[in-house]
Amino acid sequence: MYYSLFTYRAGEDDVTLDCIGGPPVSRTPQVPGSSASIRSQLTIRVYPDVALAEFRRWMHATYIPEKFPNYIETKVKKGDFLPGPARLLLGAVQRRVA
Repeated sequence: MYYSLFTYRAGEDDVTLDCIGGPPVSRTPQVPGSSASIRSQLTIRVYPDVALAEFRRWMHATYIPEKFPNYIETKVKKGDFLPGPARLLLGAVQRRVA
C-alpha cells in the first residue's frame, strides 16, 4: 500500500508539493500493535513543514468544494455510506468552509 497525504491526482488537477521546500522523504511508519508484515506494506511521504501552507490552501480552495462532494457521492453509490448521513456530512463541511 502507498499513502501520500499531499498528492492528489484528478486528471489535469494534479497536486504535488515535491517542489516546495524540497522533495518528500519516504518512510515506513511505526504502527503500534501491528505486525511486521503490515508495517512493511505501508509507505508514507513526509513533506517539509513549508509545504503545509500550500496543502491547506489547496484543500480549502479546491478539494473540499470541488472534489469532496464527488468522493462522498461515490461512497454512497458503493454502499459505503448511507445517503442521509452523507448529506449531513456534506452540509456540515460546506457550512464550515463557507
